[in-house]
Amino acid sequence: FFFVLYPLFFFGTTGPVSLPQEEVTAPIAPPQEEEAAPFDIPQDAFETNDLSFLGGCWDTSANGLFNTVTKQPIIHTYCFDEEGTGTVNIDEYDENKVYVDSCRAPAHASLQDDELHIDVPDLVQCQNSDRRYQKPQITCRRSGSDVVCIMDQKTLKGVKFIFVPSAK
Repeated sequence: FFFVLYPLFFFGTTGPVSLPQEEVTAPIAPPQEEEAAPFDIPQDAFETNDLSFLGGCWDTSANGLFNTVTKQPIIHTYCFDEEGTGTVNIDEYDENKVYVDSCRAPAHASLQDDELHIDVPDLVQCQNSDRRYQKPQITCRRSGSDVVCIMDQKTLKGVKFIFVPSAK
């Protein structure tokens, strides 16, 4: 599986400029040796519309992603309260794995038709620059004993991943 991110605009001193739409891909990281409990959607959550299982922070399994402009690594983390309200954070790092910037937007989760839906209604705005990432839309559903999620963005469709507990 491959994952691609396209920042939407970069703002310089002369106003907004469209960025090139080049494709950068990264492999999914191998599973960690000592993993915490895997992400799961309890079956009764659908019956009671209970989102408390989401409480906490979750990373996508597609670590090793890169910013299409800077070519540097980024990490996606989703944090939620027990009502399904939260944020998405995209942390950017330089070639030495030194933190550079954090990009953040609100996120909201809901349960519909045996699926978990995560909606990010706004562009993901970076704090230390004018860079913004397209808003991801995520759908998660059971696949055997796992919960598989699919991310869609404006120019990127069908990226499969699983959530893993975050160290944050």
